Amino acid sequence: MYRPDRAQPRIALQKTRDYDKVPATKLSACARFIPQKTKRDNKQGHPRCHRMACCPPLQIQDSILSNSILSKKTPRTCEDTLQAQHFNYFIRQTPMTVQIKTAEEIEKMRTAGRLAAEVLEMIAPYVQPGTTTDALNQRCHDYIVNEQQAIPAPLNYHGFPKSICTSVNHVVCHGIPNNKPLKDGDIVNIDITVIKDDYHGDTSQMFSVGTVSEKAKRIIRISQECLLKGIELVKPGARLGDIGFAIQHHAEVNRCTIVREYCGHGIGRGFHEQPQVLHYGKRGSGMPLEAGMTFTIEPMVNLGKRHVKLLDDGWTVITKDRRLTAQWEHTILVTDDGFEVLTRRSDEHF
Repeated sequence: MYRPDRAQPRIALQKTRDYDKVPATKLSACARFIPQKTKRDNKQGHPRCHRMACCPPLQIQDSILSNSILSKKTPRTCEDTLQAQHFNYFIRQTPMTVQIKTAEEIEKMRTAGRLAAEVLEMIAPYVQPGTTTDALNQRCHDYIVNEQQAIPAPLNYHGFPKSICTSVNHVVCHGIPNNKPLKDGDIVNIDITVIKDDYHGDTSQMFSVGTVSEKAKRIIRISQECLLKGIELVKPGARLGDIGFAIQHHAEVNRCTIVREYCGHGIGRGFHEQPQVLHYGKRGSGMPLEAGMTFTIEPMVNLGKRHVKLLDDGWTVITKDRRLTAQWEHTILVTDDGFEVLTRRSDEHF
């Protein structure tokens, strides 16, 4: 099991940058898929899986794994998944090491990002009243594995039992697909991460189920605007604090709040790499951006107060006041003169 106070294996990098002045208290905030231990955990400390009898475990064909970093050891436990995929670089009280991607790596990330975007486009027509989030999960899993010949990254990640995350209404993030039907008026975030040729593409989108309230429309719109405000500032020399400030400012002037316990993250061969991308901050603070960096921006915006609560399943995060929340996410590449959205959908223009 991942321990932030214990050194993890690192992949040899062609080019790295170290930043020593990052508060140690911030270094755990971005490990989005590392659940806290709960009373329901087993003796080894792993969160229990939450599959129901009618939701059998999903499988990935051996042919897809054959050319993957998973091929050396097919994940069966939390430790196997961590060792096989080198997912985390969030090591407490150590310098931040950021990967600068090569041209070859960037091409692989473009492919993974495009595939992740295509999954969201594929699933959109099926987000309807009466559909269960587990049915959406099954469709996405089948599409990723059978059509794209890729791997759904969340499946078995530290024991996560599904291939996508579905966060409905007041669920902030990491909602586990289940057999509860969506209702008219619900809003749902679908979070997709695809692995193709060892590299990750990570994106999420909000969906309205049937006819939703004006409050729901408002939080969906503001959260998307927050994402766009952050993306617009990405360029070499800009600082992460500039991005966080712009996102926080836009949310707060619209009488909304930013979740601070979870943040964006570097991404590439690892699911979660450095840097951490906070969605709040001060102008001129934080790490300077360089061409070749890749990371996600994924602000979680609440209609009420910013405080959140982790449920006993060890994964699902909800707003403490049970008010609506929304999130959009893209994987971003810092280019020589600005940015490229690697997970851009066909209806988006940047």
